Amino acid sequence: MYKATKALMSELVTKAESYVKNLLETELDPNRVYHDWKHTQQVVREAVDLAQQAKLNDEDLELLQLAALFHDTGFVRSGDNHENISKAIAGEFLQKENLSQDKIDKVNQIIEATRMPHISNGQLGSILQDADLASLAKPDWEERSELLRKELAYFDKIEYSNADWIKHNNQFFKSTSYHTPEAKLKYDEAKERNRDEIKARSKESKRGEGIGANRTAEMLFKTAMRNNIKLTQIADNKAHIMLTICSLILTFAIPSLANKNIFKMYYFIIPAVWLGLTCVVAIVYATLSTQPGKMVGKFKLDDIAAGKGSLFFFGNFYNNTLKEYTEGMKIMLSNINHLDDSAILDMYFTGKSLGRKFNLLSKCYSTFLLGIVSAPILTAILYLSSLSNHSETVSKKHSNDTTTVVTQTQKNKDGD
Repeated sequence: MYKATKALMSELVTKAESYVKNLLETELDPNRVYHDWKHTQQVVREAVDLAQQAKLNDEDLELLQLAALFHDTGFVRSGDNHENISKAIAGEFLQKENLSQDKIDKVNQIIEATRMPHISNGQLGSILQDADLASLAKPDWEERSELLRKELAYFDKIEYSNADWIKHNNQFFKSTSYHTPEAKLKYDEAKERNRDEIKARSKESKRGEGIGANRTAEMLFKTAMRNNIKLTQIADNKAHIMLTICSLILTFAIPSLANKNIFKMYYFIIPAVWLGLTCVVAIVYATLSTQPGKMVGKFKLDDIAAGKGSLFFFGNFYNNTLKEYTEGMKIMLSNINHLDDSAILDMYFTGKSLGRKFNLLSKCYSTFLLGIVSAPILTAILYLSSLSNHSETVSKKHSNDTTTVVTQTQKNKDGD
């Protein structure tokens, strides 16, 4: 198994080694690619090395070796609560080997120390804890880490992206530490080097994620947002222009025509009323285009954590407290995906608002154009119609006058 410690193995440990090796190689699911016999070998080897440095007596060394051999055997049955299963398997084997119950209890106590999160459980438990985490200080830590990632994906259905796995490893390295002086001396320096490598990869991963990582995407987002803001300003200016023009027509142009008694002629009254109505409708559309959208002004932290809101627009938070806003912003800034989601949300709703503005402005200009073009045409039609009517009236009057003259002349002749 491990030549350096072979001489330290008692007869019981040798039997346990053979039993555990056979158990893991024949009954362990092949997809358990991390918690396998290779991992158990490494843990036993590291535990013995730390025990030697701590100068444990032979009895404690034997108990430590037994616990190290059996500590992951529970995985042959289930990954859930495998520590208890491991203790049961160890107890069954050791009872058959006539080990005293007191020693079996000690072995199980040491196995229990490997349960995560680690809790101080005496010197032997602490040594096994440190041996179980020795891989964090090994040159092949990344290879072993990938095996654990595959195992989690298969059995626990937890799929990590590369960036998420780097982040998970970084947090795990940060949250774990070695308990015994021997392990600190042996592993701490190498573990920190590996963690520095993870930090570097984490920074690269962050640069490799999101909109900010792609310079073209970032440029397009900035350009699009800048254009949207400019277009919003243009839309508001156009609305103000239409409001001004229509207001001038309603308050000055039409009343000034009325003061000059032009409205006594019906062919001016109807077009003027029509132009006034179209101006009123245009004013309504222009006003609606500049009307602010409906805002709630309050968010829920759960929505922010789920990436369902943006805190970069005042309309989403002005009714929240400073404490709530600070907590929500920290949640957003802690995850690059949340920032991307916020940028996308802001872009989407800015576009929605802009689309609404230009749709209303289009109706405003169309209505005004209809009124300003049709009013003169209507005036001309009515005026020509009035001329035609006047001509017919004059013609009829002339005809009547002629008839009257003829009749009068005939009467005069008859009288003579």
